Amino acid sequence: TYNTAVGALAGEKVTTGIQNTLIGGLAGDAITTASNNAAFGYSALGANSTGTLNTAIGSGALFSNTTASNNTAVGTNSLLANTTGTFNVAVGSLAGDANTTGNYNTALGYNSFGINTTGSNNVAIGALALDSNTTASDNVAVGVNALGVNTEGNLNVSIGGQSLSTNTVGDRSVAVGYGTLSAQNPASDADMYNTAVGYAAGVAVTTGTNNTLIGGLAGDAITTASNNSALGFNSFSANTTGENNVALGSYALNQNTTAANNTAVGHFALTANTTGSTSTAVGASALTA
Repeated sequence: TYNTAVGALAGEKVTTGIQNTLIGGLAGDAITTASNNAAFGYSALGANSTGTLNTAIGSGALFSNTTASNNTAVGTNSLLANTTGTFNVAVGSLAGDANTTGNYNTALGYNSFGINTTGSNNVAIGALALDSNTTASDNVAVGVNALGVNTEGNLNVSIGGQSLSTNTVGDRSVAVGYGTLSAQNPASDADMYNTAVGYAAGVAVTTGTNNTLIGGLAGDAITTASNNSALGFNSFSANTTGENNVALGSYALNQNTTAANNTAVGHFALTANTTGSTSTAVGASALTA
């Protein structure tokens, strides 16, 4: 049968299961007919009865798993509460430790994905990444505290420490870079469609939507404004509530605060504009005075 059990009561209930490796006190002690499991650590895979192809390394890893298969848990209490969730990977102490029925989740880092219960198809890499997620699905969080308080927001991509770190229920945003979109937090579930790429791009956005901000500090003062596009270092960097603006080029429209419907293309284009609206400037330093 190729079963190996080392430790007090390890694998004590195995009947017809084969090819299980169970090392540690009470490791896999509820397995009956399950096969091809590997458990290393005290009480690892402790409740598993018929789940197969699981790997649990660390005290309490996959402890509550009963019938689920194809899970990998590495770290003390990783995937601790998982019962029937399948195809999950959790690496790190307490990683995914509250997951119960969520599937196809990947968590890497201390307490990453720490209170998720039923959310599926999420990727959390970094300490505390997605650690407040409960039922949300299809999120990607890479970096310390990335999407750290997200609970029900879906279809977000957060790459960079503190990116989207206050978002709870907002959907469909992309934040790449340290601190990007870190203030975004709509009051209720909403499709945000904000995209921020670059150090602190869109860092102050709270409820603004449909903004595309690419470049270090691009649109970093926007709060509630929507439908703005900024490409270039420090472009559109003073704007707070102005909407429907386009700034292409470093420092383009970078003094704009509340003005709307401006188009600036070129390095320093419309750089001195603060509240003037409906202007078009094309060329380096165009309409700077």
